[in-house]
Amino acid sequence: MVIKFVVILIMVIVFWRFVVYHTTRKYLAAKADGTVHDEIKDMACQTGIRANDATKNAFNKGKQAKLRLIKVVVKNEELTLNYEYAGTANWRDDWKATLPECVDSFEPCFILFRMNTIHEWILITFADDRAPVKEKMLLAATCATFKSEFGQCYIQFERHITDRKDLSIDSFESWLKTKSDVGPMSEVEQELHNAQQERATVAHTGPQHMKGVAFPIDRNAEDALRKLAKGELNFVQLSVSV
Repeated sequence: MVIKFVVILIMVIVFWRFVVYHTTRKYLAAKADGTVHDEIKDMACQTGIRANDATKNAFNKGKQAKLRLIKVVVKNEELTLNYEYAGTANWRDDWKATLPECVDSFEPCFILFRMNTIHEWILITFADDRAPVKEKMLLAATCATFKSEFGQCYIQFERHITDRKDLSIDSFESWLKTKSDVGPMSEVEQELHNAQQERATVAHTGPQHMKGVAFPIDRNAEDALRKLAKGELNFVQLSVSV
């Protein structure tokens, strides 16, 4: 009886080690070839979560400098406005008045906070370690959509926070100083930095779309387009000659 029990126990241990070994190998292989990250990307693509009308309205008000803070959560498969704050002329006072009090440790959320101008927004993704794993994953999966809905060009800095105490004004200003201090840069890095600043300036001083432009079409292009309309051609490639 004892021998039979020992044999069964050994078989169970061997089987368990076999399962663990192959599961670990499969995971490491997936991690090495990027499959794990692809699955996360697929989740982001498949959520279909978009901003609802209330959230879009808050975004528009924020871009007009009518709001200081916008808090959004993922609820009912939508980016849902959870809290908004008009604020005063002093962003530091507004920060102290709203953060971290408006945040729930068990509810992951997006926080948009405007500094001084309409293009100085800080995007904070807050997901406390104690929050449900599913909600944290959903927040991460919808981050790209959130930035796209609001407008990436309006976001100056991004920060991910997992503890409410890191939302204090002192903690934020210490972090902001590290972002604002630009260290020594090579000539190429300086050019890239200047180009980024110029792109941001252009994006924030004008509308988020291009106005129409008109170019004359030469005769060859017109003939090709006519043939395309008649079905005589399947493809026409045009270029702008400057």
